[in-house]
Amino acid sequence: MATGENTGETAEITLKTKLIQLGRARGKSDNVLKGGKEHVIRRHIETLKESLTEVSKWHRTVEAEKITSKEEVSEIDQWSNEIEKHIEAADQTIGLLEQWLNDTQVKREDQHRQERMNFELKLEEAKIKLKAEHKKVEAPS
Repeated sequence: MATGENTGETAEITLKTKLIQLGRARGKSDNVLKGGKEHVIRRHIETLKESLTEVSKWHRTVEAEKITSKEEVSEIDQWSNEIEKHIEAADQTIGLLEQWLNDTQVKREDQHRQERMNFELKLEEAKIKLKAEHKKVEAPS
């Protein structure tokens, strides 16, 4: 069975691994955006969120172990602030990806609205043309 110190080391190693995974996922975000495929971007957002959840979980676990082992509060705060920087950066990346999805949705809705307006305009023009032709047929020569 692992000792408390070994468990703490294991938790810190796991947290570091999760931070690396989060960083790697963030690093792929530009290429994912450049690809412009909504389903890939949505999946990437989910990957980032899952990684972020794991980092947050292990952050709390290691922080609790540091508190339990009576580390200095200032040292814990300094360490925690570094982890929070990674979390905030991932949150910003998720925000950018979600904004891209929202912007794309708005553009698509605008395009559909424009297409609908163009169709209705052509339909109205066809009605006017038919009425004019109908009047010509009814009018005496």
